[in-house]
Amino acid sequence: MEIFILGPICLGSDTHRVGLGSDKERGVLASLALSAGRPVALDALIDRLWDGTPPGKARESVHTYVSRIRKSIRMAAAGSAAPKAAAITHHAHTYTLEILPERIDWHRFQELVSRARRLSDDGADDRAVALLHQADDLWRGDPLAGLPGSWAERMRTSLTEQRLSATTSRIAMQLHLGRFSEVIGVLSSLVGQFPDDETLLGYWMLACYGCGRHADALRIYQEARRKLRTELGSDPSEELARIHRRILRRVPAREVLFDGPQHAPDTFRTAYAPRNLPRQAALVGRRTEMRRFHAVLAAASGTEGDGYASIVALEAISGMAGVGKTALAVNAANALGRHFPDGQLYIDLRTHASVQEPLSASTALATLLRLLGVPANSIPAALEERTDLWRTLLSHKRAVIILDDAADTDQVRPLLPGLSPSLIIITSRRHLAGLPGAHSLALDVLPPQDAVALFRAFSGQERTQDTTGISRIVSLCGNLPLAIEIAANRFNARPSWSLADLRERLTRGPGRLAELYDGYSGVARAFEMSYLTLTPAQQSAFRRLALHLGAEFGPHAASALMGLPGQQTERLLESLLYCHLLQEPRPDRYRFHDLLGEYARALAHSEDDEATRNQAVQRLIDYYLTATEAADALVYPQRPRLARQRSDNTAGSAGSRLPWRNAEAAKEWLATERSNLLTVERYARTHGVPRQAALLSHALSEFLDAECHWVDTDRMQRHAVDHWKQAGDQRALCLALLDLSATRTNTGHYPEAMAAARHALELARTTNAPDAEADALRKLGILHWNHGQNHEALAAHREAIAVHERSGNTWGQARCENNYAISLLYLGKHQEALEYFTRAIDTFQQAGDRRNSARCINNLGDLHLQAGNVKLARQTYETSLALSMDVGSLSDVATVQANLAGLLSTSADRHDVASGMDMFRECLFTFRRLGDRKNEGNALIGLGTAHFGLGQFTEAATHHQQALSLARSIGAAQEEARALRCLGSAEAALGSLAAAAEHLCAAISLAHRIHFPEEEARATDVLAEVRLREGSRDAAQALWRQAFELFSGLDESEAARVAQHLDAESATD
Repeated sequence: MEIFILGPICLGSDTHRVGLGSDKERGVLASLALSAGRPVALDALIDRLWDGTPPGKARESVHTYVSRIRKSIRMAAAGSAAPKAAAITHHAHTYTLEILPERIDWHRFQELVSRARRLSDDGADDRAVALLHQADDLWRGDPLAGLPGSWAERMRTSLTEQRLSATTSRIAMQLHLGRFSEVIGVLSSLVGQFPDDETLLGYWMLACYGCGRHADALRIYQEARRKLRTELGSDPSEELARIHRRILRRVPAREVLFDGPQHAPDTFRTAYAPRNLPRQAALVGRRTEMRRFHAVLAAASGTEGDGYASIVALEAISGMAGVGKTALAVNAANALGRHFPDGQLYIDLRTHASVQEPLSASTALATLLRLLGVPANSIPAALEERTDLWRTLLSHKRAVIILDDAADTDQVRPLLPGLSPSLIIITSRRHLAGLPGAHSLALDVLPPQDAVALFRAFSGQERTQDTTGISRIVSLCGNLPLAIEIAANRFNARPSWSLADLRERLTRGPGRLAELYDGYSGVARAFEMSYLTLTPAQQSAFRRLALHLGAEFGPHAASALMGLPGQQTERLLESLLYCHLLQEPRPDRYRFHDLLGEYARALAHSEDDEATRNQAVQRLIDYYLTATEAADALVYPQRPRLARQRSDNTAGSAGSRLPWRNAEAAKEWLATERSNLLTVERYARTHGVPRQAALLSHALSEFLDAECHWVDTDRMQRHAVDHWKQAGDQRALCLALLDLSATRTNTGHYPEAMAAARHALELARTTNAPDAEADALRKLGILHWNHGQNHEALAAHREAIAVHERSGNTWGQARCENNYAISLLYLGKHQEALEYFTRAIDTFQQAGDRRNSARCINNLGDLHLQAGNVKLARQTYETSLALSMDVGSLSDVATVQANLAGLLSTSADRHDVASGMDMFRECLFTFRRLGDRKNEGNALIGLGTAHFGLGQFTEAATHHQQALSLARSIGAAQEEARALRCLGSAEAALGSLAAAAEHLCAAISLAHRIHFPEEEARATDVLAEVRLREGSRDAAQALWRQAFELFSGLDESEAARVAQHLDAESATD
């Protein structure tokens, strides 16, 4: 039984095919077949089937489709020699098609192409051609034929590109072998489909020439040159021109394309070629600059032996903005893309973003690596390691990469490939010196003729016949592309204007930006022309909006800045959008182009006094503070919070205008505005309004903590603590300390977290604040648990539960009961822990708190696993994971995944162990990104355990040693005990018995000291094995007796296993 996707999707054999009932079934089968042997997430299948808009019961529908496909597979396999050769398995919200890859035509195609490549590398082109013919015969039309949807279309494009790559490779080999007549027909067809592919054009010319059709070969070149010049404004590539010259000189056909009879180019194209170039209008002018690019490419081709990439630095005179650096770079990358089949990549380094910080080299590399297909959890943390990986990936790729808006050489240098045939295009407002192999291209304003053409391109032809009049206008615009575009758009939007009207407006008064920004007078005249056509209300709105502190804003923030009602604000925003003075990248989100923002801010400082500007910014801060407090109250109604008396109507009314229907909408607003809120807090902190900064810190703290943005919170929470200390507000100081303690706990800074929580507890009791007192006790309990001090943790949680019982806070009581049960679990008191977990889950479910319910269910899975009920533990984890993926944070999801991965890693099934290892790697990346050092250590232990299960003991020891160092650095005693025991196990497997015994003894001692009986039992059991291997049978038996006593009551299955060891040793005696 085989699966066919290179044409209509079906099952069967060459003589008997079985179709499928619906497009959805075919879509599921295609997804699984393309990833045969690898799990495909259920969410991914849903997204592919319904293009991101699934129905209400999408999961149930997918299950139904899979059931039908299984039935079709059984029908197709009936009567075959291997009726069970294919199966679809379901595991942890994924489906996997278990089948030999060669039973799927796509994978068979890939294998044939790979074999052909190896043969070609060995010089056996004739045999490689035969294999590539076999590969092409597998295609029965368009891949995934008839399957609708954007995913199917993307896959069709990708698969077709890979077929073209193989076909092009085969043609090159046939030409190298002198089989010219064999390829003329297929080349004619391919050029018809891909008329701009110069590789195919060159091959077609050579095929005609080799068959004696000299005139046809020359005619192909002339037609290609005419088309390229007319449609793309460029000449044929140097390679195509070289073929043409050799044909003119009547070089022997087999030497036209190849340097000699023994040399054929590697024409296998890259299977995955990322292309994320931003959309740009067709380039007007810049022919000289484009010729420079082609010349640089030709020079790089001629000196490719030195191995360095060609680096083209684009420079604007005097750092001038708006000269068209990005437009030229993107158009050049598109024009040269055919020479770089491995991808066209773009990244904005954001040096001149209005508020956003410039991208660091490390962050930029992470983005570029992801574009090249590197999984997020495989990207190293260190800059040097990222640079090494980037350079390794590019060492054999021909890609064109744009690094846009670079700050300086230091920012760019780590992003440059070393030995690579790629082309790097860098744009910057500064001259970039010190880049090896760089070709500096100083980009000037447009020549007059091109400036006129650009004006006409944006304003149309009907009213622009007066070339002299346009020449005067573009001259007043300084021939700067951005200024010309704005002037032309304004002219196009005013049908009553003549060119004389526009010119008269451009000549009114001196340019204001010329006084503030040297070299910007041309932009100032263009912007001023747009500004002066606005009404007074529009002009005021333009200036006020420029005072926003973030990169983009919504209508309510705009209303606060303007001090106007919402409806009037909406009309003004619409008018500015119409005039092209504002952008709307997505619904109800607005931003300035960077130059327009600079111009508007200059106007605000020149036309408005300081008091007016300060009042606008203060209204903005008031709005964000009030809105954040309102959102916080909706999303987290149970948390202790400050009751603030508002002294002004503006702040109070801002929140009442917010269109939040429910807590979910409020949470979405917090996520959207997070960057702006952090910027506003920082501005308030540093511009004389520290109280509002401290209030905003508290209003944001629960959201930032729940969504794991701990790196963002530390500095502002420290400021809040310092402010409330100076202000003498003990209630506010208590809550700020609780916020800081939570952040410090989550990032593994336990001593600071403990000090903050104890101080908060003292203040809570002094100010008679039971909600804060219980929260402080709970945080102290969690810290004790992190230190392995479970008896102390139980005492703190008991006190917290008692406080909640007195105040009647059942939700807060449930949270503490969950933490109480965790400590009981670590003390081996399973039955009592089960009672508290169950009670907490019931309370959360009655309150509709699905997130905390998911966390409790995850902890319940831990209990089942420790009790030896693996099947029930797995079911419980999967229930928690489904809930967490729906309502939990990134940390919640990663925590459950890590637990499920740990369970898989102990399986006897190597497939399960490998799946667990993959999940651990993903979790490790997540915890490192979040700064969660404790769970990072747990993930390292899990990875080491998975390696151990696969017999990779050296890798296991390495991960456990890393976990041990991390646990000791943050004082996580439980993780330290586990890491010691696992490291000892790995060392024992490697034969290092003395080191193993040392670490296992340390694990036993630590586990005993922190009352961690399960870990003490496991370490004792492993140490017994080590003593036995050392020849100390009596010592081994004594240790197994201790382990048996410890396991009894904790894990009966483990106790029984140890008892078998004792019986076996007794029988030996």
